[in-house]
Amino acid sequence: MSYATEQSVLNNQWNAAQSQQLPSVLYRPRLMADGDMWCAIYGDDLRTGVAGFGETPAAAMYAFDQAWQSQRTPTAILKSKKG
Repeated sequence: MSYATEQSVLNNQWNAAQSQQLPSVLYRPRLMADGDMWCAIYGDDLRTGVAGFGETPAAAMYAFDQAWQSQRTPTAILKSKKG
């Protein structure tokens, strides 16, 4: 029988705590099928919300987390196109 080292137990606890801080966990976006893809969306629609798409629910949630970190507001996008 093998026992986990104290460090590996602490690492696992750290990883579990970190995963609870992901936007997809904190904000619980709606997950729905969209054609042949999955969509995780937070907000009323694609224009004003944040969304992620993927071939699996997990991939859609991962894409949502990435979009949460990088997506700009619709107003900021319009300003950057004008300037």
